[in-house]
Amino acid sequence: MESIYESYRDKVYYTALLMLSDSTRAAEAASWVFKNVWGNAVAQNISSEEEFENLALRKTLECCKRKINKKKQKAFRVPENRDFSVAFDKNISDDFKTAVFDLTAQLPELHRFILVLNTVAGFSSEEIADLFKLDVKTIDAALEAQKKNFERALKSSHDGYSFEKVAEALKDGQKNVSVPKSVDKYAASAIDSIAAPLEKKKKKYAMYSGVFAVIFCMAVALGFLFPVIQDKVSTVIENNTSSSESSESEEYEPVTLDESLTYYADINIKDHGTITVKLDQEAAPITMENFVNLAQSGFYDGLKFHRIMDGFMMQGGDPNGDGTGGSENTIVGEFSANGYDNTLSHTRGAISMARSTDYDSASSQFFIVQEDSTFLDGEYAAFGYVTEGMNIVDTICQSAEPTDDNGTIEASQQPVIESITIRTE
Repeated sequence: MESIYESYRDKVYYTALLMLSDSTRAAEAASWVFKNVWGNAVAQNISSEEEFENLALRKTLECCKRKINKKKQKAFRVPENRDFSVAFDKNISDDFKTAVFDLTAQLPELHRFILVLNTVAGFSSEEIADLFKLDVKTIDAALEAQKKNFERALKSSHDGYSFEKVAEALKDGQKNVSVPKSVDKYAASAIDSIAAPLEKKKKKYAMYSGVFAVIFCMAVALGFLFPVIQDKVSTVIENNTSSSESSESEEYEPVTLDESLTYYADINIKDHGTITVKLDQEAAPITMENFVNLAQSGFYDGLKFHRIMDGFMMQGGDPNGDGTGGSENTIVGEFSANGYDNTLSHTRGAISMARSTDYDSASSQFFIVQEDSTFLDGEYAAFGYVTEGMNIVDTICQSAEPTDDNGTIEASQQPVIESITIRTE
């Protein structure tokens, strides 16, 4: 894992730096990527380093888009008539590479992100279109416009100008990038948190399979490196482990929901009481199953509501407590904008999944709607309604004291989820 991190650290940080034009925010983005990418790599059955690089860069885009959207919600809207032309500052550096970086930083966010994804990350127009949920013609128009934008700015001041040299300068910039030590420290901590339980598994299985157990444990965490070995060694472990040994496992096994049953979630909030939610399996089966399994595994126990906006909603379920975290897996977005027929509306009492700008990025964070917010319909996956405890939602929302316009609550003031209990009828 450390070797893989070292192989892609510079590119992830450099890509974030070009997108955000800020070293501090780029370091935050890179840290987030290398905390979250490992679980996603296993969940998505990543089987090569090339696929891992692609995933890491997609996660970089996801994080950078989220950072921009927090301050500029319309930053990634396509300009009218797909006009991506830009009037640059006329003060152009005599040094070609410096000029290229300065001009890139001046581009509007959507223009800049498309350019960086194409030239530095190596994504095709089709891949970029998929990431932004746009048509390929729009992406091609944006890239063609950048060629003209840079030509207008550089042709008269730099001999032998070509857009190919612009792309080359952007790529070469990675060679001189200096990744902040904070990223290394954060990544090392994330790797250690995964390696620690592997050490326990390695010792547990040592008496049965010797060196094969070591390979198996590493394959569990990094299946994308050893997909074939993992299958073979898993068989060896199973054949050499007694039934009594397996029965002692404390790991939670996800369950498949029973379509004949009605599911309820009792969300017990410290010092406030219990909010009961009736879950709708028909409207959002994937979303509901993800929520139920997380709740039954104890994932939510002790987590908090980190974002609260009176007259709107309260959001929680983030292990980081700041809106940046989630579980190991992400799920598909079950709403109409993503091709799913979900008829539930975000009226008062709805429970729905939070996500980033990526439609399929929901993980563990959810929110409960305090007042009708039907503008969210079709864009977020609602999966049930509160049947008891809306007075608790009102009390929490009305008494909240956000530190900003986004509803951020100080850690010490965040309501604590003591437990989420799932029951059926």
